[in-house]
This record gives sequence, C-alpha cells and structure tokens, in this order.
Amino acid sequence: MLKILVALIFIFGALAVIYLYLGVPNIYSEDYSELPIPHAFGDPARPIPEISIAAFYFVPQNKTNNIAENWKETLEDSLAKLQKFHSIEFLGRSKISYDIYDAPIVGLRESVAYDTNDTSMGNAQALRRASEEIEERVFDKNGDLYIPEFWVSKKEAYPVFAIMYEGVGSTGGVIYESGFELAGDIAKALGLPEGNIFIVDVERADGFFLINRLCLTSPSQCESGGPTLFAHEFYHTIGIPDEYEGKLQTSSDIMGAGRFKDIEETYLDKRKVKKLGL
Repeated sequence: MLKILVALIFIFGALAVIYLYLGVPNIYSEDYSELPIPHAFGDPARPIPEISIAAFYFVPQNKTNNIAENWKETLEDSLAKLQKFHSIEFLGRSKISYDIYDAPIVGLRESVAYDTNDTSMGNAQALRRASEEIEERVFDKNGDLYIPEFWVSKKEAYPVFAIMYEGVGSTGGVIYESGFELAGDIAKALGLPEGNIFIVDVERADGFFLINRLCLTSPSQCESGGPTLFAHEFYHTIGIPDEYEGKLQTSSDIMGAGRFKDIEETYLDKRKVKKLGL
C-alpha cells in the first residue's frame, strides 16, 4: 500500500492580550539516574533522548526586500534558549542539537503560493509547502541548494525542521507515516478532526514547525512572540497540544498562559512531563 506522510498540525490561534495565571516551577525529587528514556507526548514508540533540529530562514520570492540582516543571530538566540529550557525541563534526559542553514532560502514562488488565501490555523499550508521545497532543494543531491555536509545528524536522533518564515503564521506538528491516502480516513484512525490533518511529502523530519520572523524580531507585532513562542511551537513537534481555546487558558505552562512569559519564567507542567515518559 502506498505510504503517505501525514502532518498533524496543532493550531496557533489568536492569543489573549494578558495571561491569566502565574506558572510555578515544578520541583522533582526523583533519582535522575533512574529516570526512563523520554518519548513523544503519549507515544512511547517515539523515544526522544536526542532531538536534532535543522533550522531555516525561508523567504517567499516577493519578500526578499524584507530579509532581516540579523536573521541568523535571531534564529541562533531562539534555538539556544530552547536548548537550555528543554534540558532543564527534561532533567537532562533529552537533549537538543541544531544546525542552521547558512543562507536564507528564497522560495521559488511568491507568498500567496505558500499561504494560499487562508492563513488561519496558523498557516499550516505555508509550513507544508515550505518544508516540501526545503526537502527537495536542500536534501536532494540534485537540488539547487544541496550541501552534503549540512545536518549530518545521528541516526537515533528525533529529526525536526524549524522554519523562521518571512510571512504570517506560527504552527507546528508531528509527521506520521500512514497507509491511508485520504485525510478523512487518517483523521478517523487517529481520532482527530479532519481539519487537523495535512498530507505532506517530507521524509527527513518527524516533526516540523514554522514561526513568523516578526514574532522573533518585533514581538510587539504579534500577540505573543520571542523565544517562548518559538519553544511553544517546537513542542507541538513532539505531540504536545495547545492548552488554550481563544482567551480561555487551560494551563499556566508554556502550552497555555505561560506562553506569554519570558522563556526563563515558564515551564512544562507535571501532567505533560508524565505523558513524556518522565
């Protein structure tokens, strides 16, 4: 049966202007040496002791005049802060490494081709189409941007694409391999709404996320931004869902109200940590 790679997208919706709760860091008393290997959210079949991120700055063809001079420093800062946050929250049992593609990737098309006419749901279409183009141009030996030395990660690492996008949208998700060909059949099998399923042709990543570049360089232009939002979207790539619906916050951690805080002041709550195998 033809196998189709399926992206499960967790939506980044409209964010509240103020957060509702103050997060309190959890204190753990376990013997860290005895902790099991962590895994994706609720999915022991996907161990994540090591996560390898390939990071890109993707610019639609009609947005080249907006390329930020400090784009690489911006991406590096967010990745480094995510790396530190993740190590603390996972008690050193899961570690992140990353590689940044050395130049902006100018898309083959204009932004409307990536965004379509609908940028709701966090602009999942831009994530899907930019990722597919990156896969073909950067990782295929015949691609115009192919660099064989880029992202030579360990085979056992969980691979993730991180895309800083010169355009709207912030979203992320897990990529599943499925024998089904139709989104409706996949949604039924996973017990999810069909609107959360996007079929994507990406083989080199098991998770991917996209974030509007302005949310990192000019957070005031987004309702929430900076390294915290970057980390929030990253955690969708290991299956952690949002903890808010509109202005209603259902947790005070980084997946809920805590996404409005500085990354040094937020956390992952204990309920989620348990579902991650710790």
